[in-house]
Amino acid sequence: MTLNINTSRVKRIAIFIPTLAGGGAESAMVILAQELSRRGFLVDLILKKAQGELLAKVPPEVNIINFDVPAMRHTLTKLVRYINQKQPDTIISALELPNVVSVLARILAKSKPKIIISIHGIISKQNPIYHKSLDKVIFKLIYPRADHIVAVSNICAQDAVKYLHLPHSRINVIYNPVIDEGFYKRSKELNHFSITEKQNYKKILSIGRLEKVKDHQTLLVAFKEIQKKYYAKIIILGEGTYRKEISKRVNEMGLENDVIMPGFIDNPLPIIEEADVLVNTSKHESFSIVIVEALACHCPVVSTACGGPEEILANGKFGHLVPIGDHKAIADAIEKVFKGDLRLANPEWLDQFSIETSVQKYINLLS
Repeated sequence: MTLNINTSRVKRIAIFIPTLAGGGAESAMVILAQELSRRGFLVDLILKKAQGELLAKVPPEVNIINFDVPAMRHTLTKLVRYINQKQPDTIISALELPNVVSVLARILAKSKPKIIISIHGIISKQNPIYHKSLDKVIFKLIYPRADHIVAVSNICAQDAVKYLHLPHSRINVIYNPVIDEGFYKRSKELNHFSITEKQNYKKILSIGRLEKVKDHQTLLVAFKEIQKKYYAKIIILGEGTYRKEISKRVNEMGLENDVIMPGFIDNPLPIIEEADVLVNTSKHESFSIVIVEALACHCPVVSTACGGPEEILANGKFGHLVPIGDHKAIADAIEKVFKGDLRLANPEWLDQFSIETSVQKYINLLS
């Protein structure tokens, strides 16, 4: 392999994120750590606490540094100490608090690494960390002091420009890395959970954190509508703080025999391959790794028009877009898929979501 590094010594790159819970930002950073390591960089993966479903996916050549603290505010002094001792060339952070801590740590440290912060959400719509107005002031003051700002979609970048008044020229749009050479091989693997059975029912799939923003309530109501016309089951993959609430609602609606919730699945690709449709009902989304995976698996997509999905689906060319919270529109779109309106993506469109493309863009920022 030809390394994309023009240097006389190996560069040390630190990637800083709170945990390795099974979210999109965490998944993207694990892939980035793995790929930078493969390309000859020395990579430290710094975690507030070494926990989460994705911990097992970190390759042995990536050095995990566990700060093992309960809250992000306790990471600042530890990150300053790390910078002074290890002298990394660059720190790449993901999510709001790690972004702030990375910039502050560089200010306080003797060593001065390059700082690349990455925005993985639509900031104006996210739940506040402290208070919405205070968060806004902090981000407006801190973010411009990073060397580079990455946004995971154009809609994400536009929101940061409008809401935080960041210069558009300072923001680099880099899609989360998703598709690599082994993607299609993994999609054919046997999985310990399979949704294929002898019964000829329609298989509706939802993948994501079990949190309020994903709006599983609307998903279940739409599913109830579909059941009026089709023999169908819905599979909800993921874990989160709303599992009990979702399970309770499933029982209240009498859907306990038709809703399958196996939790987090390490490799969901074979399940996506088997599904008749992937449905995303998020209230807001800056990007969606799952939607890209569905497109690459030739699985039709129905999604709310909640930000990033419009971009991924080419404004409806490669999937069905529906209003947020509209269960009737979601059910109608699912029925259109069942009747043959698939809107599958072509390989040329999917190229922009490759791991090679995304990682190379990060490497360009490291230069």
